[in-house]
Amino acid sequence: SKDKKLKTGGKLIHPSSRKAKQISRLECHAGRVVKKRQNTKAKNNNLRDRIQWFKDQLNETQLHLSKQEVHALVQRYLQRFQDELEQIELKNQIGQRQKTPQYASRKALIESTINAEKHEYETHGFEVPELTRPDAVKVLRYGSLVLFT
Repeated sequence: SKDKKLKTGGKLIHPSSRKAKQISRLECHAGRVVKKRQNTKAKNNNLRDRIQWFKDQLNETQLHLSKQEVHALVQRYLQRFQDELEQIELKNQIGQRQKTPQYASRKALIESTINAEKHEYETHGFEVPELTRPDAVKVLRYGSLVLFT
């Protein structure tokens, strides 16, 4: 069964024994499962946030978008952190006497996100909601984003 735990009975086991290897294998497997779940949850949260951003950008009068409008929207999405990066740069220029720049970790996270999204867009495509069909836009606009929770 999945919940099978190896019992040592309180005895010491030899590090090279079969039982020690079984225990090690079970612990490694449990760690991999947890890590995979966390990665999947983070990926789904990012996708949900991306879909929500595109949903928020639609105005009520648009029934659908052309391909050029979708590409322009994707470019706006890729530039969404520029204001925050400029604010960080301003704060770092003002506080020059500090040895370490402020918000360095936030800036690194934003730059990493931007690079990953640009790479995704330039290589194998960018996953966005279907905005060129009126029926898909209607589902996006009035449907719920309870996906991936």
